[in-house]
Amino acid sequence: MKVCTAAQMRSIDLRTIETFGIPGMVLMERAGLAVASAITEGSSPLPQEACIVCGTGNNGGDGFVIARELARKEVRVRVFLIGSPDRMKKDARRNYDILAHLGIPVKRVSSRGHLSLPAQGSSSIVVDALFGTGLQREVTDLPADIIRKINASSLRVLSVDIPSGISSDTGQVMGEAVRAAQTVTFGLPKVGHVLYPGTIYAGHLTVTDIGFPPQAVEMEDIRLETLDTEDIAGILPGRPVDGHKGTFGHLLVLAGSRGKVGAALLAGLAALRTGCGLVTLALPESLALEATRKFPEVMTLPLPETSEGTLSRKALPDILRYSKKTSAVAVGPGLSVNADIMILVREVLSKVRKPTVADADAINALMGDAAFLKGIKRRIAITPHPAEFGRLMDCETVMVQADRLGAVRSFTDRYHHVLALKGAHTLVGGPEGRICINLTGNSGMGTAGSGDVLTGMTGALLAGGLAPFDAARAAVHLHGLAGDLAAAAKDERSLIARDIIDRIPEAFGSASRIAARV
Repeated sequence: MKVCTAAQMRSIDLRTIETFGIPGMVLMERAGLAVASAITEGSSPLPQEACIVCGTGNNGGDGFVIARELARKEVRVRVFLIGSPDRMKKDARRNYDILAHLGIPVKRVSSRGHLSLPAQGSSSIVVDALFGTGLQREVTDLPADIIRKINASSLRVLSVDIPSGISSDTGQVMGEAVRAAQTVTFGLPKVGHVLYPGTIYAGHLTVTDIGFPPQAVEMEDIRLETLDTEDIAGILPGRPVDGHKGTFGHLLVLAGSRGKVGAALLAGLAALRTGCGLVTLALPESLALEATRKFPEVMTLPLPETSEGTLSRKALPDILRYSKKTSAVAVGPGLSVNADIMILVREVLSKVRKPTVADADAINALMGDAAFLKGIKRRIAITPHPAEFGRLMDCETVMVQADRLGAVRSFTDRYHHVLALKGAHTLVGGPEGRICINLTGNSGMGTAGSGDVLTGMTGALLAGGLAPFDAARAAVHLHGLAGDLAAAAKDERSLIARDIIDRIPEAFGSASRIAARV
C-alpha cells in the first residue's frame, strides 16, 4: 500500500477539488461519516456519550460532521472547540454553523477545566479532531493541556486522520500527542502512522476511502509503500523442478572472528534455510573446523588470520579467487574491527564483482567514511541497525532515529546503494527514490544474532538471482514474518536467533500459499 507525506496528501486533496471538481465540503462530509460509522458499526450498545474535541482547521470540520451524524443516530454528543470560530476556513465553518442550526451546542474551551469528560469506566468515547496532518509546530500551552487531560482520562479515544501532536512525516511526538485506541485516516496511510512512535499512538489504524479519484493519487507519483507478503511472493526466485544445488546459487560469507564464530554460523544456516544451494563460510583458519563440526551443511574456506583471531589482509587473494565461482557475497557478521579488517573490507567491496550484502562489522569498518561507497561501481545492499548507520554517516544514533525516513532517502539519493535501516518497521531504500516500510517483526527479534540471520537471508536471495533492492526487501519482510511466527509459538521475550531460522520455512510457506492464490 502506498504511504504519503502531509504535503502529498494536501496535493491529492487540492487536485481532487480543483482538477476533478469534487468539492471540499463533499470530502469533509464523507470523512466525518466514515469516522461516525467506525464508532457505531459493531458497537453494541452504542457509546453512552461522544465527546468530540475540535480544532479550527479541517480536522475540526470533520469533527463537526461526526457530531452531527452521531447525534442523528441518537448518541449523546458534547462538542468542544479549541480556538476561535473566526479562524475557521469555509468548509469547517459551514459545518460548525450547521451544528448551531440543529441545536447542538459547541462549548468554547479556554482552559483545561473547560473540557469536561465523562467519568472513567463509562462506555463513552473521546474523538480527537484537534489537529490534522498539517501540524508543523510543537504542541504547547492550552492544546498540550487538553491532550494531557484526554490521555489521563482512561476513556477510549479515536483520532481523526492522525493523533493530534504526531508528525505526519516522521511519526515523532511534537511536544504532546494523543494516545488513541483507534485512528481513522482518509485515502492513504501517512508516514506518521507507520513509523514509531507514531504507530503506537495511532492504535488500530483504519484507512477509509472518501472518494479521492485514483488519478489524483497516481499523479502524485508516490514512491513510499508498505511491504506485504503478496508483493514479496511475486518477486521470489523460482524453484524449477529439475533444479539442483548449483541452480539455487552459491553464497560466500565473509564472517567470524575469535569468540564470534556464531555470527558466521547463523548467517550461513539462514542462507541455507532461505533456499541457497551452497554456502561457504570464509573464516579465520583456526575457526573453520569448529564451524564444520557444528553445521556440516556449510562448507568452509579457511583463511589467513591475525594474532587476534580475525581475518588477515593476506586473505584477499584467496577471497577474490574463490568468489569467482560463487553467485553472491555476504560480508560482516562477527568480523570484528581492526586495521586488517578495515583494509580487507574495502578491498572486497571494491574488487569482488558479485552481488553483495554488507552488514555489521563490514559497516563498522567504514566508520565515518561513507564517501568510500561512491567508488563502488555496482549497487550493493547494506543492512545496518541505527547505531551502525550513525557510525557510517558520522552522526549520533538519536539523529538517525529522529527522522529515519529522511536518513534513508538522503543516503540512497547520494550513494545509490540499497539501504535496509533495521529497527521496528525496517525501511528499505532503493533505486529511483523507492522506499519500503516493513510491518512484520516484533520486539523479540531484538536479540543477539537476529541481524546475522537477515544477512544470510539477503545473501541467499542475491545468490538466487534477485536484484539488491528486491533481495533486501524480500529478506526483511520474510525475516520479520519468521520472527512473528516464532513469537506466536514461544513468546517474544524468549526468542533467540535460531528460533527465527527455524521459522523461515513457515514464512516461505505463507508466501507460497499467497502466490498460489494470486
